[in-house]
Amino acid sequence: MLAQGQNAAGVNERVNYRIADAGQLNTLWQMVYTNNGPVVPDIDFSRKEVLALFDGSHSTGGYGIRLDGVHDKDGVRTINITHIEPGDSCVPAAGITSPFVIVEVPKTPLPLSHDEVTQITQCE
Repeated sequence: MLAQGQNAAGVNERVNYRIADAGQLNTLWQMVYTNNGPVVPDIDFSRKEVLALFDGSHSTGGYGIRLDGVHDKDGVRTINITHIEPGDSCVPAAGITSPFVIVEVPKTPLPLSHDEVTQITQCE
């Protein structure tokens, strides 16, 4: 995993990105961290690519996003994504959140597909 967090500064929508070169990664890093983040990782884009998954902006805490798997099958690369939401019994923390996860995976020319599920987290 390259990065994950609760506050992607410049991403307000639920969206996924496939990053194929250093220029795209620099642009993505700027969207996520503005000028206050860690150093952009050095990726060998001849062998790797980067997947960036964003859950969108929420007015409270308790939300998240998780990459559960990456599978190449039948000429397609499928990414399995879980969106996490607080249940009705939760008292979510105040504040805007925008959960994200950024991972490095083996490079492939296959087209991307995604399977997404939502997991409701119940609180005590």
